Amino acid sequence: MNEKIYAPLTLPPRKYCPNVPTPKQLAFMLCPRLEAFFGGAAGPGKTEALWMSALQYVGQPRYRALLLRRTFRQLNQSNSIMNRARQQLANTDAVWNSTDKRFTFPSGATITFGNLDSDDDVYQYDSSEFQYIGFDEATSFNERQYTYLFSRLRSTKDNPVLLRMRSASNPGNRGHDWVKARFMIGQPSESLHQEFPERFFLPARIEDNPHLRREEYIASLANLEVVRRRQLLDGDWEVTPSGNLFRREWFEIVDDWPREVSGIVRAWDDAATRDGGDWTVGVLMARARTGIFYVIDVVRIQGSPLDVERLKAQTAKTDAELTAGRAVILLQQEPGAAGKSFIDAQIRGPLCGYYVQVENPTGDKYTRALPMSSATQAENIKLVSGRWNRDFLEELEQAGPDPKQYDHDDQWDAGASAFNYLASHHSQIAWNSVRELELKVPYDPRFPEDNPYTRPNIKSELGMLRKSRRFGPGCW
Repeated sequence: MNEKIYAPLTLPPRKYCPNVPTPKQLAFMLCPRLEAFFGGAAGPGKTEALWMSALQYVGQPRYRALLLRRTFRQLNQSNSIMNRARQQLANTDAVWNSTDKRFTFPSGATITFGNLDSDDDVYQYDSSEFQYIGFDEATSFNERQYTYLFSRLRSTKDNPVLLRMRSASNPGNRGHDWVKARFMIGQPSESLHQEFPERFFLPARIEDNPHLRREEYIASLANLEVVRRRQLLDGDWEVTPSGNLFRREWFEIVDDWPREVSGIVRAWDDAATRDGGDWTVGVLMARARTGIFYVIDVVRIQGSPLDVERLKAQTAKTDAELTAGRAVILLQQEPGAAGKSFIDAQIRGPLCGYYVQVENPTGDKYTRALPMSSATQAENIKLVSGRWNRDFLEELEQAGPDPKQYDHDDQWDAGASAFNYLASHHSQIAWNSVRELELKVPYDPRFPEDNPYTRPNIKSELGMLRKSRRFGPGCW
């Protein structure tokens, strides 16, 4: 069998890449392994290394490259990898397509820019074929997004281009742990090569970039809090933020939730932006008579107002069937007339006919989440096993006082609303539910009026609810 001959890895064409690579950037570009990660401190030119590497094969007609950021907002920032590329190639023969966010070169080679706001966004590339995929700020992605894109890294036998999966990042962010584990950061370099010979980790620091005004940048980083300063200045992968609101190990995942509960609520956090911004999230939570809280289900959507209304209507119907109509729907009302009008439209529209409560949240989201954080640390909140668990936990692990340290706060804000409501309303919810059932019992002369528990179709349910009140106030 003849061994496949690959086109050589050389420097990118000078007309597309006028900058001279640093020694670390050159090592990254010429690495022949399938998978390479350029990581460490801020400032060594990691993003530029990704871009230079993407340009190396643009002379090959069947070359396809993809460069990714986590969100469209990050991709479209003034100094992002996409906008840097647009400035650099503005006066060349590379053609920019603003709709597809793609450069096409005279050879026919292409470099595309994209974002993966949600897990499902990886499926937009299902019919694509790339020979180079680069993740800028890899720790902002989750591991599933990263590994799924390997299925798009492929080529035909007659294509001489080497397949390469490349990534770069600082320590920290949501993906810190999986990136550190995948590239065995902190362990001897030979350990990674022995266990995963197709992976390569290239550490780098500010000193590796001679083009940077180091003293000024170091002075700027000195203003950061100590953990983030050590991550960005020293490239320290061992230090992690302390005092996080939630940790994955605090949550026990169980198969089911008890049906004897003192309250159950679906709390909604509505998105301020659509299509690529925040999520509209609904968290269904119950409080058992033992005092343990159960997160039963989480639904979320990035969509149009009509899509959101349809999801809310379907979810309300499903919750009513699951909980025998006991679930309260909790909405957050923003200040002002617009907030009141939105709530009125929800109650008259998709949530018409359901029991809706409205809250006017005060204080910042971090403060409102503190009670839920304490309960979680005390192991008083459990998650019912479901497909939503991973995304829920990943978002909660990022939660903290600094919005710059997380991408989204919709799930933990909705969860905190549900928890706070149950913690302060569970007794009233149980008593009202029992009384409502009594009032809805139709009069029937065949049965004594003073003994409603003998009437058909309600004996077992209402009797059980009354009997269970011996466990204490507020219990089903």
